Amino acid sequence: MLERLLPQWVACSTMYKRWLQLLILLLLGAGCVVLYLLVDPVGSVWMPKCPFRLLTGWNCPACGFQRALHAFLNGHFREALAYNYFLLIGLPYLLALAAVEVLEWWGRGGRFAWWVTRPVVAKVYIVLFCVWWVLRNVWGL
Repeated sequence: MLERLLPQWVACSTMYKRWLQLLILLLLGAGCVVLYLLVDPVGSVWMPKCPFRLLTGWNCPACGFQRALHAFLNGHFREALAYNYFLLIGLPYLLALAAVEVLEWWGRGGRFAWWVTRPVVAKVYIVLFCVWWVLRNVWGL
């Protein structure tokens, strides 16, 4: 019954549904970018705070990410790097993982997906993540 009410392209093709899902995902992503471009997390009360830091007083590996993203989007690259140095390694890897998910969702993973999702790459990232966590709390980075 519902298929008769919807346009034919919605009722019969999953390709159009994927395009619609991708469009919604891109709009949500663009909304987040605009939010972090306009709202400074330092002065905002309603932006989320790090629960690990609130409980322990120590920095987690991602502490400073919101401030760094805001600074980066406003063109303050040195300030963004000073908030969290691990973003030089972490952000490209996480973006690559997100790209792999989108490409596999579209059925086009290929060699890029094979390289990014290799266990040795993930293990190196996890080791660097843990080393960064310790170093930033010991040396105050």
